[in-house]
Amino acid sequence: KVATNLGVRKAPFYVLFGAAMPAVLVEASFITNPYEEKLLRTDWYCNLVARAIYEGIVNYIDRSKTALYGKAD
Repeated sequence: KVATNLGVRKAPFYVLFGAAMPAVLVEASFITNPYEEKLLRTDWYCNLVARAIYEGIVNYIDRSKTALYGKAD
């Protein structure tokens, strides 16, 4: 297991509540954790994190379309 899902938390960050569109703040790893710092230095881990963020965005868009139009493309 490469990463642990710490769940969703809410906080009053301006980057979140001040945005004029849906926004998310991703904390993918902790640089203060020596193991995670090493992972962040590898291309494969950065690509893994980027892919997971991408898939989350696509999932959000698909669910939004379903909620608005009754089906996803």
